[in-house]
Amino acid sequence: MTDNAAAFEAFAPPALVALGAVVVVLVDALTRGAGVTAPGRQLAAIRQMLLGLSSGVFILLALIVAGFNLLTRGDRVAVANDMLVADAGTHFAMVVICSSALVVLWFASSGPEGSGVRRSEFKALLLFSLAGCLAVVCAGHFVMLVVAIELASLTTIALVALDRNRERSLEASTRLWVVLGFAGAVTLYGVALVYGVTSDLSFAAAGAVDVAAGGDEKRLGVGLVLVMAGMLTRLGIAPFHHWLPNVGDGASPVAAGWGTCVLVGSICFATANLVDTSAVMEIVGLDRVLAAFAMLSLVLGSWLALVQSSVKRLLAYGGVAHAGLFLSALAVGNQAKELAATAALFEVATFVVMQLGAFGVLSVLTRERSGGVQLGEFVGLASRSPILAAAFAVCLLGLAGFPGTIGFIARFQIMQVMIASENIALALVVAAATVVLFAAYLRIAIAMYMLRGVEVEMPPTPLPATLALLVCVFATLVFGIAPAGGLLPVDLLEITRFAATPR
Repeated sequence: MTDNAAAFEAFAPPALVALGAVVVVLVDALTRGAGVTAPGRQLAAIRQMLLGLSSGVFILLALIVAGFNLLTRGDRVAVANDMLVADAGTHFAMVVICSSALVVLWFASSGPEGSGVRRSEFKALLLFSLAGCLAVVCAGHFVMLVVAIELASLTTIALVALDRNRERSLEASTRLWVVLGFAGAVTLYGVALVYGVTSDLSFAAAGAVDVAAGGDEKRLGVGLVLVMAGMLTRLGIAPFHHWLPNVGDGASPVAAGWGTCVLVGSICFATANLVDTSAVMEIVGLDRVLAAFAMLSLVLGSWLALVQSSVKRLLAYGGVAHAGLFLSALAVGNQAKELAATAALFEVATFVVMQLGAFGVLSVLTRERSGGVQLGEFVGLASRSPILAAAFAVCLLGLAGFPGTIGFIARFQIMQVMIASENIALALVVAAATVVLFAAYLRIAIAMYMLRGVEVEMPPTPLPATLALLVCVFATLVFGIAPAGGLLPVDLLEITRFAATPR
């Protein structure tokens, strides 16, 4: 295969998604004339179905191409001075992100009429944000990284603000804009310092300089630290985590799931790539600083999740703790690099699936009303909707790292990294945070199964939302019971190791 053909195949997923976004915008513009009469409303329903099918087809095509590349191509492919770089890790990340986008689209298609997720703009913004997320994980150049992050972030801010009648959504989008703007400014300043030393903005050029030396090399180290600071802020690492619960609580569950799961997941993949490619982890003492931030995120995230009465805020604070798990694997990567990279990628992929499933349950519960979801509203849910309660319980058990779920496998991988690197203090914090998180998620399970509530008839769950929940629950259980194959002819652990191995 020629270099041009290899590059076309490797970077087809983001190109397909970007093309799909343009097609959806055009379809929306050409079919916007549906009226308010009965035939007009029928045309409006057909228009919404056409927009949903167009979006789903392009996402599915991108997913198929990314999966094919993951199974058949592991070689490194780069274009335009490493502006875009693709390898096995990139293909793995694109499979996870495209799968998550498809799940989000199904949940959005089941939203209530007139809500932000049912607006035609939602699908176009979702595709543009997805294109940005895919470009983020393909970035091998600081300019591409910054541009792709801004594309993904600005469209996510718009997704959060689409429920214009809800003041909390507008407040959440404003907070997200301020935090991401601050993180972008810090990142840009770091990129300027990197360019001042290397005269090149590729990750590889930054990795070829000895940051432990004196003079200009020290300025390069400062620049890389600032870039990492901007990335960690976007991940919700404590003490820069406040935007996660604000967005999780203020936005609609679907938009919150996208912003706090998929967007954060793409930043995690890009951070892992930056750590693996550049010389940032060679900076003296940075591993200890990152380990301290990981501990703080684990402690604050798990403890604050335990005391929440809002289930959306509880899930968001759990996301802070999971960001600490991801960072803990990166922080000790120099001692057990391949094992740490595998654990980090596995943690991100499993967290996105389980957290999306949990937010998806909330989106189904709030179809007939707006507002937050308080813990008391889950009392007796198992008797009102046994299937919905079971799906929520499976996702929560996975997030808590319960045996038999994919979350336990991810937690086990991280503990292996801690033991291999002999970082006992961090291992103890991970274990303690796991216990506290389990107690936090157990409060919801107790409310659903052990407390009696008012018997209210639940409306049937729409088919797209049912399919999305089945995907999340199936992945959580099947890969948790047999991650190395058996129930399915897919060795998820081996695929993750292959994706984490540098080429």
